[in-house]
Amino acid sequence: MTGQFDIAVIGGGIAGLTAVQHALAGGASVAHIVGAEPIGGLVCNVGELHGFLAGSQPISGIDLAIGLSGANAEAGATEIYGDAAGLTQDGATFRIQTDDGEIRAGQVIAAMGARLRMLDVPGAKELSGRGVSQCAWCDGALYKGREVVVVGGGDAALEEALHLTQFASKVMVVTHGDGFRARQSYVAKIADIETVEFRWMHEVTEIVGTNGVEAIRLTDKQSAATEEIPCNGVFVFVGLDPNTALLEGLVRLDAEGRVVTSEAMETATSRLFAIGALRSGYRGRLAHALGDAATAAMVAVANCAE
Repeated sequence: MTGQFDIAVIGGGIAGLTAVQHALAGGASVAHIVGAEPIGGLVCNVGELHGFLAGSQPISGIDLAIGLSGANAEAGATEIYGDAAGLTQDGATFRIQTDDGEIRAGQVIAAMGARLRMLDVPGAKELSGRGVSQCAWCDGALYKGREVVVVGGGDAALEEALHLTQFASKVMVVTHGDGFRARQSYVAKIADIETVEFRWMHEVTEIVGTNGVEAIRLTDKQSAATEEIPCNGVFVFVGLDPNTALLEGLVRLDAEGRVVTSEAMETATSRLFAIGALRSGYRGRLAHALGDAATAAMVAVANCAE
């Protein structure tokens, strides 16, 4: 496929879908390079999104993504279900190489998101899919009546831990720090569940098992004491690594590898925007991704009129 568009949005997550929605509403011609991964990105790991719209019923991440994608297609978005393999600037135009050919656009909104970071300890990669998971909504039912460990202290970790309490006989939450970084509503809810235990200020040093997870080894950061805790599953939510490889040479990155942008979401390259988990200063919640997307799209639409 080849074509010239006002705006190209790269990335099939909620930020990308929302940017497409706002750009179309502003009258721009839009190419949406969705990518080869399932539509919706990491939000599809979430089985229930509460309060997405005021007064609305909970909706699953995948249903939200599918609904936005369908609405965008009806509104005239050109959807490309292949990965963006290259991005270059050619004068006032960006050239985007995809699996289906080259796309040209006057402006680009990068929304490639991030991937869940895995623990860098023995057993983590080896037992991935055999007891080590990063999606409780996908795998939680496999652990009915069994003992699991959740590693992490942010929103994702507590949200997944809360879901796992519906199945597991015991959920242990292991944090690197001395408290949670999650929203207070999650903290208050999980504190009242008797089947949940906590290990504060602990490092995971190994996930033990042969054909499946058998235990997890921890080290107390204060006392240096070690312990091995028997368990059947380990769910890892220890942060994100932004997918910035496509933008190499076009943007400036912060110390954590995220793209530095202006308040208008514009990068060091004029008319190239970065939103959501790619962006330095992104605060991690769905509402923040939606806000980034709306801001970038509206600025890009205004630029089209110049």
